Order: sequence, then C-alpha cells, then structure tokens
Amino acid sequence: MKILDLIEPTRLDNSNETGEEGDNDFRTTDLVYLDEYVSAHERIVRPTDYAIMNKLVLKYPTAKGSICCSWLLRSMASDEGDIDGYDCDGYYESQYAWDTTLGIRPAMNLNIQKFLEQQKVNVSDLKINEGTNTLELGQYPKSYVGEELNDELERAFITKAKHLILNNTLTKTGKSYFTSRLDNKNNNIIHEEYEYKGEKYVRVNVHLCDSEAVCADGSIITDYDTTKDNYLWVKVEPIVWTITNWATLPKQINPNGTGTATSIELRTEQVIISGISFYPTDDKNGHLWQNSTIRGYLNGINVNNIKSNGNLKFVASHGGDFSSGGFLKDAFDLGIQKVNSSDIVQTEKNKEEDFMDSIFSEAQKSVEEEMER
Repeated sequence: MKILDLIEPTRLDNSNETGEEGDNDFRTTDLVYLDEYVSAHERIVRPTDYAIMNKLVLKYPTAKGSICCSWLLRSMASDEGDIDGYDCDGYYESQYAWDTTLGIRPAMNLNIQKFLEQQKVNVSDLKINEGTNTLELGQYPKSYVGEELNDELERAFITKAKHLILNNTLTKTGKSYFTSRLDNKNNNIIHEEYEYKGEKYVRVNVHLCDSEAVCADGSIITDYDTTKDNYLWVKVEPIVWTITNWATLPKQINPNGTGTATSIELRTEQVIISGISFYPTDDKNGHLWQNSTIRGYLNGINVNNIKSNGNLKFVASHGGDFSSGGFLKDAFDLGIQKVNSSDIVQTEKNKEEDFMDSIFSEAQKSVEEEMER
C-alpha cells in the first residue's frame, strides 16, 4: 500500500511574527504537522519507551502506569520566542523553542475520497480498531526489549563488530532515525535500525531526563552517568494513530458515522518522538512553524531559508535540510533495502521513492499556485 497517495496536504493557520493567529501570510501547507489545540481529555498521554530514552521530560518517571510528559504544539506562546505546549498535567505551558526534552505527536489527514476510490487499498489494511477508534499505520521505534533480549542483541552487536559468524546475524536495514541530541563528542545522535530473527530493532544511545525511568513493561532503566554512552535496544513497532473525527466518518469505515467528514484526521496515540527541538538556536524567527526543525523532519523538506510555502520575509537558516529523508520515509519504510554488510549502502531510487518524490512535487506545485493567487 502506498500511503503517500492517501495523505492529504493540509492548509494550516500559524502564528505570525508577533504570536497572533489568523494572518494568512503565515499559512503553510504540510503533509504532517503538529496540532494547535486538542481537547482536554486528549492532553495527558504516555510516551513510548523510545521517546523516554531521548531525554523526554517526565512526571512520576518511576511510577508504572503513571508516566506522562510535556509535548509541543506548533503555535507561538504569549512569551515571544517560546512555543505553546501541554505540561504533564495537560495544562498550557510555554516551552523554549530550542528545548530537546519535549514530546512530539505527529498529526496528518488521509483523504477519504481517494481512500475509498482506490480498489487496491482496503479499509481492513489500515487495521482500524473500532473499540478504541485507532488504527495502525507505519512503524517507528517504540518498546524497550527487556533485559534478556537486550543482552542477546548487545552480544550479537559486539560479535558482529568483531567480524565473527553468528547463526542469527544482526543486519543493518539501511534505515536510521534522527534526533537533534548531541553525543558526548558533540556529534548528532542518529539511531540505526537492525534486523534480528525477523524483527527490527534500534540501538539507542540513552539519555534520560532523570536518573531512572520505568518502561511500559515495568522495566526500570537507569542513566546515572551522563558523561558515558549508555546503549539499550528498542523494538520497531506499528505506529498507533487516534482517529480524532471518528464520529463523522462515512459508514464504510465507521458503521455509526455521520459521513460528514472529508478526511480521516489522525494524531499519534502516544508521544512517539523526542530529542528534536522546535528550532535549535535563539533566532528571532525560530518560533515560526514555517522554519521549524520539527516541520522539516516530519515532512522531509528543507526549512533553511524556505523559498515558498510560508512567509519569505521571515525566514531562518538553521532549521535543517531533511529533503533526503525524514519522518515520512522513516515511518512508512520507503526506498530502503536491507544490506548484508556492516556498512550502510546508498541504494538507487526504487518506484516507491519515485512515487514519494512525485507526491511532494505535486504538493509543492499546488502550494505555489495557491500562494500566487
């Protein structure tokens, strides 16, 4: 299934340079984005173990079942230069744009008409759970593997590094996951993906916000010495999305739906990403969504001095260039081939990558045409 032909480019209202909303000159069109507001009962969420391991701010970090976290919105806070977000109790809280300890819950819309028109795509392929109004779509690092499997994977990793032969080899898939965290040598931390016994895992350079944290399975992980690298393994699993407009979907999807919706509105059920700042430096335009590092990563675009799709009078130069990859590529596994050597090999574009390029090209074209009008 080609998910990118179902994702609907969404026109977003964004804060202007003074933090006010409703200024059309600051609108952007994006495939994936952060919300500006969610209802009260959706604000308190548990993060994934992977997000916790990337220095996510937690409340009750060692109380199983009670962990919640702060997470970001895309709008500017009342304090100039800060970003809106929700704290661990679900209240509005201003956040520093350069802070890498805050959670991210991607949101996107699927076009219902395209979805229903394409016979090659069946509703059941999305694994919709009517009991929780959620669906599984894409994949991302999520759960700590536990002490026993962690030791097994670490032994396989070390053995492979020594060029010894294992019956169950640990193989790089060619995919990696971005964070803007820095390691102890001030290098950007990138978590590479491996395949082992038919499952996918990521070896995470752990940095907790507290010295201890509890994982979803009850395991306590520690990070007492932040001057040393601390590696744990996380399983790559399906992303669970909450369907936020379930009641208005057509009856082909929701038997009790009103059928008034024009898209399937999705937001990740959990905070799945941390370790990425809204904007990495103290820049006067860094608080604008159009220049955001998160926007660049989520959409796979270059947000350094944007040339379109935003207000070109208020550009910024340090958001990052993600045009060669990003969340869409990571989450939906586009254009990646498994490699058998210890080195990552850059493969040629396959049909999926060409399709992704065409989608972004069409989306960009529509944005530029709308801006000209």
